[in-house]
Amino acid sequence: MTYTFDQARIERVHRFLRSRVADGGVRALAMCLSLDGGRRSSWSYGTRDGEEPVTPKSRFLVASLSKPVTAAVLMRLVEAGELTLQTPVSSVLPSFTGEGREKIRVIHLLTHTSGLPDMVAQNVALRERHAPLGAFFDEVCRTKPLFESGSDNSYQSMGFVVISTLVERLTGRRFAEFAREELFVPAGMYDTHFGLPDHESGAEDVQVELPEGQREIDYHWNSPYWRRLGAPWGGLISTVGDLTTFLRLFVERGPLAKATARAMTTNRLRGLGPRFSAWGLGFKIKGESPDDVGAGAGHGSSSATSSGAVGAARSASDIFASPGAAHNRTYFGELSSAASFGHSGATGCVMWLDPSTSLSCVLLTSNPRILRDAALPRVANMVAASVG
Repeated sequence: MTYTFDQARIERVHRFLRSRVADGGVRALAMCLSLDGGRRSSWSYGTRDGEEPVTPKSRFLVASLSKPVTAAVLMRLVEAGELTLQTPVSSVLPSFTGEGREKIRVIHLLTHTSGLPDMVAQNVALRERHAPLGAFFDEVCRTKPLFESGSDNSYQSMGFVVISTLVERLTGRRFAEFAREELFVPAGMYDTHFGLPDHESGAEDVQVELPEGQREIDYHWNSPYWRRLGAPWGGLISTVGDLTTFLRLFVERGPLAKATARAMTTNRLRGLGPRFSAWGLGFKIKGESPDDVGAGAGHGSSSATSSGAVGAARSASDIFASPGAAHNRTYFGELSSAASFGHSGATGCVMWLDPSTSLSCVLLTSNPRILRDAALPRVANMVAASVG
């Protein structure tokens, strides 16, 4: 069946997003919708820095949208037979031992069932001294897991620094370099980077709207340190067009094998009990109850330092995710199918694709608080209703 966009309904989406910028709810946003056959509709509103207009080519820091991208980079090695989803991490990284880490397998990292914490206790201290990614991995190797791997489901950003370390150990190349050469360039994602390239200042990128008390911190989301770190759990810089291209890899031909696309977008935790949310490999799966935050009830599905946040909460105005936000799926809306997959990012970004219609939606904004109001499910419903 061939699907098309109802332009009158698409205009409703335009009006709604324009109003969000006009009333000061968000300074900058860009959106891209796509259906089969390369049909895309992209637009943007607002300014990237208070003056220069945002365009669909503007780059955003997309926070935890990094995670499914990192997962896809690792899957290139699974395709090449360098490791399997059942490979014990310690067999590749010998320092990843003790406290039960020997039982953690690759699939546990990708499905948030490893028992690793979202952020290590030294998270703020590491960022204050502008530590490299290797220092975060070293700290993970000293951190006791929250539970035995595979026995529970708790959101874990630190699992993704382990993934990037696996990639570097197996390839002998920097993770950001391998991601660009083996996934981004072959897919045509030329404006996507894990960390700013050395020759770029990032001056033209959209800046995150930070609350008072964080703008002066020299490791926040807009700082040169964070923008260049390229954190595999939250440091990806990209555009709505490139992220749409990424989503289309899972329903159209591209550098990822069809079997890989299927494996990443299938619920890997089905049948394990009510405490397990629906997760693919790096992707959230909508499931039957998108408003069910699910998962990790005993251990906490998020923390004050979740997925790309800049440190421990310092005031009531901080922008960190509330407990459970990491597993919240309301941004899928009520009208998309249960098989829809995607992810949200704490900087105010979401992306998802509904396989039932092949509709993909990428919405990048400058305001983290958009994740806390009812805007996203309203947008998702209007977008889903525009396909006929």
